[in-house]
Amino acid sequence: MKSYKRNMLFFFLAVVFMLTINSAIFYYTACVGNTVQSTDCYGQTYESDKLVNAEINKLIEKYGNDCESMNRELSKEISGLNNIYYGLREVRDYGETLSEVLNNTYLQTTNKETLDLLEEYFGNKDINIAQTTESLNSKITMYYAAINTTDKYLDYDGFLESVSVNADYMLNISIYKNDMYSISNIEKTKTDFARLQGLAPGYADDSGFGSFINYRITDIIVILSVMLLTPLFSVMIKSADSTLTFDKRVVVIIPTVFALAVLVMYGMNLLLSFIFIGGVDASLPIQSYPILYYSGERISTGLFLLFFFLSKLAGALILLLLASSVPAVIRAGKSAVNKICGIALALFIIAELVFSIVMSDGSILKEINIFSCFLPERFFIRYINVDIFGNAVSRTALFIGFSAVILGLAAIIFVRNLLNFMKRARAEAEQSYYNEINRKYEQSRAIRHDINNHLIVISSFIEKGDTKGAMKYINEVFDETSLAMQPLKTGSDVLDALLYKKTELAKKSDITLSYEVNASLDVGISNYDMCVIFGNILDNAIEASAKSEDKREITLTVGTQHEMLYISCHNSHSGEIKEQGDKLVTTKADSTMHGIGLSRIKTVAEKYGGTVKVSYDETSFLIEVLIHKIK
Repeated sequence: MKSYKRNMLFFFLAVVFMLTINSAIFYYTACVGNTVQSTDCYGQTYESDKLVNAEINKLIEKYGNDCESMNRELSKEISGLNNIYYGLREVRDYGETLSEVLNNTYLQTTNKETLDLLEEYFGNKDINIAQTTESLNSKITMYYAAINTTDKYLDYDGFLESVSVNADYMLNISIYKNDMYSISNIEKTKTDFARLQGLAPGYADDSGFGSFINYRITDIIVILSVMLLTPLFSVMIKSADSTLTFDKRVVVIIPTVFALAVLVMYGMNLLLSFIFIGGVDASLPIQSYPILYYSGERISTGLFLLFFFLSKLAGALILLLLASSVPAVIRAGKSAVNKICGIALALFIIAELVFSIVMSDGSILKEINIFSCFLPERFFIRYINVDIFGNAVSRTALFIGFSAVILGLAAIIFVRNLLNFMKRARAEAEQSYYNEINRKYEQSRAIRHDINNHLIVISSFIEKGDTKGAMKYINEVFDETSLAMQPLKTGSDVLDALLYKKTELAKKSDITLSYEVNASLDVGISNYDMCVIFGNILDNAIEASAKSEDKREITLTVGTQHEMLYISCHNSHSGEIKEQGDKLVTTKADSTMHGIGLSRIKTVAEKYGGTVKVSYDETSFLIEVLIHKIK
């Protein structure tokens, strides 16, 4: 139990560390400074200035997102600003300030028209010529950038038409006429872009969005986390299974928390980019963002982000499930087949990684593999399709279908291997307990056989008046016989093994564990459910009694009550107990007393139409379970 808690604590601390380090790296590499830089899945680097983007966004908001009106008005303003800019350049050698230039007698004669223009524009402001010239140049450059970034969205239908024209032109080129895939791809590309006719993308700032989807450090952190979690996952499964009361939540908690952590990591990246770089308008078509302008998919940015998050989640779970299956397969049995299967599974993961890195772009293994889930934008950015037997197949559809299938297969492989491992591990544990029981039984038979000899020795001590020697020998015989005591027989071999194990654990903590069994436990309830009830009852009792400052005693009673199976466990404890919902906690430093497992006991009891009742005082605790008999 302590090992399980320690492993879970380590797991949650690892998750917190993973989230913290990812957010810190993203912030300090993507959010600090004015220049935003990102690298896409093809290795191309993009840079943009946050201040310029902010000014462009203000302009677009100023004109009510009417890019056409904005471009028209900005073109007029650029014309006027150019006149002022060149006017300042003409006179900047004749003074540092506007007043010096306006009062220059030479300029009043030679450049009177320019001076009138400057005086009219700046009025009574006595500006610095050099600084104002630089400021005007930046403003004009920014206005041009605003016009250039919106022009292509205003002519999106023209872009689609050019794709169609180019496709028709390429179909008439001789080098494509004998290439089945090229013809198929050109025709499919033309058809895909024809579906976008009537789509009206609007300009959206790409700096934050591009930095978010092109960030690769988080992918690496997730993959490394899988490598670190896999051995921990394997250890926790083995540790839990060896108790014969395997908690199935172990295989649910870690993947679930890990999946949530993955979503939070990418979500934090999106949030940080939204706060420090620029937001995302989820209602706009994905073509509104420069990075996805050439996509042939007619979906909104919000739907793309949903695919993005689900893809990252699928990739992380696929790797975790497959990697966790490797040790489960290898340790499931000693046969060469199991080891070969485990090694083959490991080699498959390695081969997928190698293929995803070194294969050429023309290979389907390069396009579609388990690691491609971490690059979902790759299948939305490019409109070139995948060549499958000379046919052009949609990259996006193939990617989504492959991801769903491989995730399902990974889950099936993981569950099957885990169940096989649990079955073998439990069988090995049971056999080990049975062997120990038989050894103790043979030992007790040998002691009974030698009892006359022991009595003779004790009698000789008494005849000599050596009572201390007699008592010492009696204690030695008592210790030996107690160690060889035949375990309890309940009618269930699995439960006998469990109770024997718990008795050994109680002895190690100097706890007196006694049984009062007045009914057979072979009542039709599954061995697994029996182990859940008795295992959790005794685990809690042993843990509580071990902390007791006075006597350490546990009494487990089994009987019948109104045609129902009655189970009660009375144990000593120290510390105040309080109720918090369905759990009980103590004021001691370790606040898990009796809370762990109580809900599971109730679940099993209710499954068979039974009830659970607890009562306690300052020094003792009692749990009573009633279960309907099946037989």
